[in-house]
Amino acid sequence: MLCIYMPFWGIAGSEIRVLKTIIRFPKDEYLMFIPIDYKASLIKSLVYLEKDRDFRKINEAINDTIELKPINNTTPRVRGIASRYASYKYGRYVAYTAKRYGCEMVYMPYVGNQTYVILGLKSSFPKVSVLIQNTPIIETLVFEEGDPLTIMINNTRLREGKSGLKLLGSSLIKFTKLFMWRFITTNVNLLTVSKSIPYELNKVGVNVEKLLILVLVLILVPLVVLIGF
Repeated sequence: MLCIYMPFWGIAGSEIRVLKTIIRFPKDEYLMFIPIDYKASLIKSLVYLEKDRDFRKINEAINDTIELKPINNTTPRVRGIASRYASYKYGRYVAYTAKRYGCEMVYMPYVGNQTYVILGLKSSFPKVSVLIQNTPIIETLVFEEGDPLTIMINNTRLREGKSGLKLLGSSLIKFTKLFMWRFITTNVNLLTVSKSIPYELNKVGVNVEKLLILVLVLILVPLVVLIGF
């Protein structure tokens, strides 16, 4: 039995693509799980699909989902360690629920705020598959020439219009997030909708030594300026 964890709270292109695929699976081969607060929001969003030929089947599939405890009540809205740990625990809760229903694998479409849910899932469930529909953290690369650090800095400059230490800091944060994302998704079966996603991830490969150097630079430069050397 396949268990599908649906971290969707609204309808957009990515969500529609996933739902249209799911409704074509044999009904007795899978179960869908969704946080109850996300489900309520998702049902309200279905009004935008009323004229779609698959509307009835999508509506039935969502209404038949197994409701999980509210995610917004268990995951703090304030960003930080507490929020990440709560997301991790929610992933373990999803894994426990999947085991209770006799599932052999958990499949989930990836959305950005669910990274630590994946960590909780994979720590408690042997088979986890994640669908990636756009390149995590970096989105689409505008600039592709050079080594990973150069690519990251130039894309951040083009997208955010930053320079100097702000540009370096923003690039460092993205590198760190990408490093953590890659660590968390180790031993997870990653599925992508486009060949461009693994291509872009390979272009911005995370080099740990460069990451450590950037951390030191980001810490030491402001200190030197403050001390007056």
